[in-house]
Amino acid sequence: MSRRDLRNHQIEAVDAIVRGFDIPPGGIPANGFRGQVISACGTGKTFMAAFAAREMLPCGRVLVVVPTLDLLSQTVREWRRVGHTGPAVAV
Repeated sequence: MSRRDLRNHQIEAVDAIVRGFDIPPGGIPANGFRGQVISACGTGKTFMAAFAAREMLPCGRVLVVVPTLDLLSQTVREWRRVGHTGPAVAV
């Protein structure tokens, strides 16, 4: 999948996520980076997160915290669809 598959609001959100996690001149802050994407149900938050992670860390690890097994299944399925191929570890 490519960015062409995203809707306009999703492209804007992915760009904002990537900008929000841009490493400042002094390096990664001591407290690390945290972020939230707040959007209505059905707008593609999982999809947007997968695209942003792929752009920022194509070979890196990403921690995704979800409150239910349904969301865990959805997250793994969507991230695979976007092209993430590494192992998914759930605890």
